[in-house]
Amino acid sequence: MKKCRFVFLPLFSLCTIGVLSGCGEDGSSSGDVSISSVESASIYDPGADEAKFTDFSLAYYPEKGGYFVGDYKGKETAIVVPDEATGEDGITAPIVGLSDYAFYGRTNLKTVVLGKKLRYIGDNAFSESGVTDLRVDLGLGDVSSSAFANSNVKFYDWNGRKYLPSLDNPYFMTFYSKNNVYSLSPQTKLLVYPRGTTEIPEGEYDATTSKISIPEFEAIGFPDGVVRIKAAAFKGCSSLKQLNFPNTLETIVGDSFQQCNALTSLVLPDSVEFIGSSFAKCTGLQSIVLSKSMDATDVDGAFRFTNCTALKKVVLPEGIQTIGRYAFQGCSSLEEVELPSTIRSAGEDAFKGCPASLFHEHEGLNYVGPKANPYFFLVEKAGNTPEVCHIHPDCKIIGKGACQVDDLTKEIVIPAGCNVREEAITNSWGGNTKVAKVTFLGVPGGVDRTSFTYCGDLNFTTYGVARYLGNDENPHMVLYDVPDQTAEGELIHPDCNLIGGQAFRRSTTGTNPPVSQTFWPKLASIAIPSKVQRICEKAFYDVRYSGSLVIEDAPVAIEGYAFSNTPFSSVSLGNAVTSIGSNAFSRDWTDTLPVAPQFSSISVPQTCTFLGEEAFYGCEKLETVSLPDSLSSIPNACFTATAIKTFSVPASVKEIEDYAFSACAALETVHLPSSVKTIQQFAFHNCTALKNVYAEAASKPDGWRCSFGEAMVTYGYQPS
Repeated sequence: MKKCRFVFLPLFSLCTIGVLSGCGEDGSSSGDVSISSVESASIYDPGADEAKFTDFSLAYYPEKGGYFVGDYKGKETAIVVPDEATGEDGITAPIVGLSDYAFYGRTNLKTVVLGKKLRYIGDNAFSESGVTDLRVDLGLGDVSSSAFANSNVKFYDWNGRKYLPSLDNPYFMTFYSKNNVYSLSPQTKLLVYPRGTTEIPEGEYDATTSKISIPEFEAIGFPDGVVRIKAAAFKGCSSLKQLNFPNTLETIVGDSFQQCNALTSLVLPDSVEFIGSSFAKCTGLQSIVLSKSMDATDVDGAFRFTNCTALKKVVLPEGIQTIGRYAFQGCSSLEEVELPSTIRSAGEDAFKGCPASLFHEHEGLNYVGPKANPYFFLVEKAGNTPEVCHIHPDCKIIGKGACQVDDLTKEIVIPAGCNVREEAITNSWGGNTKVAKVTFLGVPGGVDRTSFTYCGDLNFTTYGVARYLGNDENPHMVLYDVPDQTAEGELIHPDCNLIGGQAFRRSTTGTNPPVSQTFWPKLASIAIPSKVQRICEKAFYDVRYSGSLVIEDAPVAIEGYAFSNTPFSSVSLGNAVTSIGSNAFSRDWTDTLPVAPQFSSISVPQTCTFLGEEAFYGCEKLETVSLPDSLSSIPNACFTATAIKTFSVPASVKEIEDYAFSACAALETVHLPSSVKTIQQFAFHNCTALKNVYAEAASKPDGWRCSFGEAMVTYGYQPS
């Protein structure tokens, strides 16, 4: 524990600046502080000097969002817990929690006022203390069930239900109880779900359908451990203005918070993977910051803010790959959209009904993007398109169905780095175009085998039976597809720079179900030439054969599922691969016919700076792995269900994420360098053969939450 240093003001000092009444002229307390006597929880002397304050211990938990204070040893009878603190290491951060036993046994302390940013109250925080008067604020979200055991904290009663007060409202906060969902005081402003809650029930506080009066909540507190919020949980709660989400939350279903019109801003923790239309029709919502984990790749994407008419600014963090259809449709006040470099595709009508000021027109097409690049994303038709239509040179994405051209248009010219995916080029009425030529000025950021579905007879160049697009200088720049899936022989040209998404993916004939026949490419081996820069998503998905993969020192980015369900007998990544996407070599259990890769070893080169989740998931014969010193983490489920026996974590790795090595039944020995500060709870889950863990750390770091089972853990290990 570190000592705490922050602007701290005991409540008797507030008497001198007129915040409390009922205090003596000498600054001493004249008795218990009543609710009506306190006017503000956050007012403390702005001129107070910052001083070393040793009455608290201070622990910094970045994954919790700030500091926990505890082990109080002060002599004051009334205190305010400040909103933030500065530790001895110079980090200034919010005070977000009271540690376990924070005020245990402090009989002299009578009144505690919590800051607006305090979210957690730990086990036995007030047990055996003299605290009778506890004032809370909207920030609370995770409170231990034993926090008030054997304490004197006064709860206020309303119809048999217990409440904690704010500064001026005795019925400010209560705990959720499934047995009396609606029996709340009309003055309830904060509802906190108890620890142990993992799922929020469907529709209990749906103000749009309930015949029972819903309290005017201003905030909802969800404890750590909540994973899912079900449909219509708080739909139409029109006073709700603050949501205290935990870092465990993954899914918000359906219309959970629709028409919560008092919400003005939304910041989602990075654990959230899907929210759907949960915040649609929130007419007061002005700004949103989404989770980087919201990378759903289907046409609907992971989020939709339809008809959020007050929404002005959207920030999509790095990691998000897809903007689904109708994502911001009807957002009539939208002024600014920050789009990440990881965006790969977008659905139709994603920005339909947004104000004209959001768009920037070029050659009859509308674009949207941040101030630094307003032409980042081609979204819709704006006017007449010319015979040769040049996509703006700064464009990075052409959304699904976004490039709507007139019959006059015969050629599309696409700049380097632009992502062209999923039926991007179409006629203005949604059908086939007269486009007969596509010219790439440079290597695109991505192409899919459906990108030019609605184009006419394009100017493909062939190599074997593979079809290519490019320009006069390099007509083999982009391997678009292999229409004859039964073909054999050499198909990747030496001058190829990009292999398109689903280019070699199996095809089927007949209806589904039943499928009358399935075709897989018959390739004796796959050799990636040295000029290839990108292998797009699912490029070789489900290529059924038992040959080898050799990447000839190509500086290539391998996208998600690029080689999934392909049973290689051996894999050589060369010395120049730059990234490996999620599920790149995995056994895809979501497929109707999953196949396990057969290679036994993999060496990831030093040039690789990114390794995606589940990259080698289910590679059941993979025994030997070598990772570079360029990686900062081993991602979620990266090596789940592999045959690894011994693993040495690179010295650059700081975090091992959940399920990284789960179900590795052969894993016996693990070496952990001192760089590893965080190991998530299930990182080594069900590693039944694990015998020895050698850790360079002198003792178990605070961020190691995992269990090593029956393994012997040696701390202070120094490798020879």
